[in-house]
Amino acid sequence: MIEIENQYPDSRNIWIIRDLRDDASTIDATPLLSENGETIQPVKEYLISELGYYLLNPNPIMVKKKLIGFESFYPQPATNRIKQKIRGLLSKKRQRHLKDAQLPSQVATGTEPPPLTSLNDAGLKQHLGALYDQLRATEPVLNQLTAIPLHQITDLNGICRDNDGGTSPLLLRGSLAEKRDYISEYLYKDVDVLLNQGAYCTDGLFKLGGFNFQQFSPATAYRLIKRQHQNGYAYLVASPYGKIAYTVENPKLINYLHLFEKCIQSNRELRQSIRNCIDGTATPLHLFFNTRFDVTYSENHMPGLYRRLLSTGGYEMDVDLRVQLMDSLNNRSIKIIFSYRPEAVSRNSDYLAAITVMHDIKALEPLKNTIPGLYTAIRENTMTSEAGRFYLLETMHGRHNEH
Repeated sequence: MIEIENQYPDSRNIWIIRDLRDDASTIDATPLLSENGETIQPVKEYLISELGYYLLNPNPIMVKKKLIGFESFYPQPATNRIKQKIRGLLSKKRQRHLKDAQLPSQVATGTEPPPLTSLNDAGLKQHLGALYDQLRATEPVLNQLTAIPLHQITDLNGICRDNDGGTSPLLLRGSLAEKRDYISEYLYKDVDVLLNQGAYCTDGLFKLGGFNFQQFSPATAYRLIKRQHQNGYAYLVASPYGKIAYTVENPKLINYLHLFEKCIQSNRELRQSIRNCIDGTATPLHLFFNTRFDVTYSENHMPGLYRRLLSTGGYEMDVDLRVQLMDSLNNRSIKIIFSYRPEAVSRNSDYLAAITVMHDIKALEPLKNTIPGLYTAIRENTMTSEAGRFYLLETMHGRHNEH
């Protein structure tokens, strides 16, 4: 971990990744040692912020979820064991006709009371909080929970509402009585849930719930090292103690960090959305790098950048060339979606999203000799990184359904 002093006086400054050479005078570039004590020879080094460190980290993350109910399970009929033995004597074709009887589990969920954080009157907030506590004794889910004969069930799980509005099971440890007491105590409260993965899920999707945006420090940086490995390159992140914190197995994640950095630099609405999360007026949900577009660019649906260039640049283009241009925009474009929930929005509602569409200039290369002026104008706005040469195509901001 590196402290970059006096460089980012605004505590809300947001960044993800930058070239180490940009901060060469402010960091301690002590050689990093591998596990066997050998000095690691970097091909290139970057600095990543706390948020960049979180996004790359493959270790399990802790997220907060709202406990809203429970699911109880009952023992299955003893006849199922007999059926299992009989199926062993039958052909595979006949086995499927002898099915086990299934006793359904009992599910009970409720709706948490409205949050009191938006109330400005401290006395009213305290009064309503005490009233909620008194009414818990008559809460339907609690009544169903306490009425369960523990000797008649085999297991008891909690049910949580996720930040994105969906639900997920909460697997609990301990005896049935301990599980029941836990659910009773924390019903309609936030609970910590350990996920068996890092922030990155799959197909360009990151979960943001495990990062504390409100404690983000732009002055804190970590070293990201690129080194040669076999026939390619490997990436690793240094710990605050000069050792390897973790390795990055998927090099695509490095490209995502570069793209996210370019989006933050280019999209004012995205910067404001992240600042809202840092200020505590919004809850971050997901960061999604989507290459499968639900909208196709055409003559009638053209990005504002190209509408302006074509109307003011004096470029002569016939219909076929315009179609070719639109086809190039539909190729190598990526939509980066930062979704979040404002404090005043219900968990069951659609959420807001700051959307940035970046385009790889490689898609325009077949046209660079046909419309060189337009190609040059676009090239002057490209931002180069390991992810490629991208430029801002368009931005959007508004309601976004996560389901």
